[in-house]
Amino acid sequence: MDAVSDGTASDVMNDVIPRKRHIAAKYDMPPDHLAYLMSRPRRTIRIAAGRTFVRRGTHLADMLLVVDGWIARSQYLTSGARQISEFVLPGDIILPSATGDQATTSNIEALTDVTADLIRIDLADQRLETLDIFVRVHEADAEELRVSITDLGRRSAVERLANMLWRLDVRLSADASAGRDGRVLNVTQETLADLAGLSLVHTNKTLKWMQDQGLVERRNGKLLVASRSKMKSLCEDMR
Repeated sequence: MDAVSDGTASDVMNDVIPRKRHIAAKYDMPPDHLAYLMSRPRRTIRIAAGRTFVRRGTHLADMLLVVDGWIARSQYLTSGARQISEFVLPGDIILPSATGDQATTSNIEALTDVTADLIRIDLADQRLETLDIFVRVHEADAEELRVSITDLGRRSAVERLANMLWRLDVRLSADASAGRDGRVLNVTQETLADLAGLSLVHTNKTLKWMQDQGLVERRNGKLLVASRSKMKSLCEDMR
C-alpha cells in the first residue's frame, strides 16, 4: 500500500455509524450480519487524493470500508491511458483477496482525500456471517460490472454519461426522488471520461449538450444533475 496514514477507529466511528444504513440497503445485509461486520477489529487509514494505495498485482489483506471520500478501481494501458471500472463511494466495501496468494486485478486509487476502515475478516473462519457478507458484496460488484459493460459496449456517449451520472446521483442521495436537484458529483470531466471510455474532447462536447438540455450543471469544475426528472426519464427510455 502507498501513501497511507493510520488513525484510530474511534476517530471516525461517528462517521461509520451513518453508513450502516447504506451498507444494509446496497448489500441487502441482514441486521445480525451487519452487526457482526461492524464488530470486527478495524484500523482506520487516510489516503491523500491522487494516491494509488493498492496496486494491481498486489495483495489486499483486509476488507476495506470507505468512510469518506471517493475511490476508483482502475487499469492503466500501455499507452498510459486510464480506464476506470468503478467508483467506490462512502459506505461501499472492497473485498480482501480471497487467499493469501491471490493478487488484486485492478489499481485502487483515491480520487479525493479518503478515510477508510480496514476490517479484519477472514473467509477461513467459516462463519456463516462471513460467507454471507462476501457473497452479498460480490453479487453487488458483479451487478455493477454488468451495468458498466452494457454502458461501454452498447450505449451512445449521451446514454453512457447520462446513465453513469444518474447512478452516481442515486448512490449519493438518500432521497433519490425525481424532480429534486441532485448532489454535486465530486468528479472532474477527465475522471468521468476515464469511466465512460471516452476522449476528454468527446466527453466535454457531450456534457455541453446535456447542459444545454437542462440535464446537468457545472459548478466550480464539478457536475450536478440539474433535473432528476429529466435525467431519470432519459435513463428509463434506454431500457
